[in-house]
Amino acid sequence: MSLLVAIVTASFFAIFGFPFLHYQSWFSWGRLSTALGSILYFILAGGLGGLLGWLAAQLANAQPSSEPMVNGFFYGVLGALALRADFGLARTKQATGMSSAQLLDAQSILGIGLRWTNELLDARSARRAERWLYTLDDDGLLENALRINAHITDRADIADKAKKALQTRLVPAMGMVRDTDPDKRLEGRTLVAQFSVNYAVSQHLPKPVTDERAQPAGSTSGSGITGHRRLPVTEPSV
Repeated sequence: MSLLVAIVTASFFAIFGFPFLHYQSWFSWGRLSTALGSILYFILAGGLGGLLGWLAAQLANAQPSSEPMVNGFFYGVLGALALRADFGLARTKQATGMSSAQLLDAQSILGIGLRWTNELLDARSARRAERWLYTLDDDGLLENALRINAHITDRADIADKAKKALQTRLVPAMGMVRDTDPDKRLEGRTLVAQFSVNYAVSQHLPKPVTDERAQPAGSTSGSGITGHRRLPVTEPSV
């Protein structure tokens, strides 16, 4: 009973393992892949995390209560914390035959699994974002780039120097998208799209919400090569 409660408790606390914006971003780029990745994450963080907390408590002979459910809750919390901290477990062996060093190894392996799951969700989002960006016409691509440029400008967690470094990579590429030279234009589109993918995934930005009813007749959102309308967009300042 205590092991089951530990797994349920660890699964609950696993929800808070990622910020809300991460979930929002992942689901906006791909619901099915995010759902499958999330299931894998909860199996690792909840199931194995609860088991890890239970085993750690057995090693330390921790019995905070005579009630199995209370003990299970304690073990689940311990398992959730063990994923984010390096506990100095008592170096003793119990009837399980597992040493504290083995527990720490299990903790490390579990941590690797959780990081891999995080990278999986980011990689799937990047793939979806890349596919979406390359289908946009010039105006759509530049409109998305303007959103990113504004996001960079509004960030309070980085210095102005870092902002300028990011915008120096983005703004000139945006100008190339309007170049009359087809090769320069294609290069600009590629640079803007790749920057947008990398930035959106690293900052966990959700997919922009667009209103297709606002598109004028004759505009296209498919190939991104012909039929686009020119927005009266001024080049953002660096």
